Amino acid sequence: ATNLKPAIFLWLFGLWIIGIPLICVYIAFEGYSIGFVISIVLNSLGSGKGSLLLALSLLPQEIFIIPILLTLGVNSILFAKAIWKNKNRVSNIKFDIYRYIFLFILCIAVLIGVTVLQTYVQVPVIKGALT
Repeated sequence: ATNLKPAIFLWLFGLWIIGIPLICVYIAFEGYSIGFVISIVLNSLGSGKGSLLLALSLLPQEIFIIPILLTLGVNSILFAKAIWKNKNRVSNIKFDIYRYIFLFILCIAVLIGVTVLQTYVQVPVIKGALT
């Protein structure tokens, strides 16, 4: 559920023209929060144990989540611009709507896979490595 919230927010922001700056702010906030988590973990656990924890827990999921969020953000901005450009023509925007929904569903499927990976693979590995 935690991985799906940013995707849903980005998708909803893309439905409105006013969502374009919100998309940029949301992605910047996500990047800031990831950097903050990394600095807190390294400061709390030290560079040795903290780096191990980050390599086992944060790195695998962020390798998939960051590109997915950027893809959704760019797609949302492009869709909002397409709506603005074709606001009087309904037939031309159908392709953009289908592409927007298909890419969203594809990204949600990847995020669900990342969530399963986090739950069933990363938790035992982290418990084994840090004990």
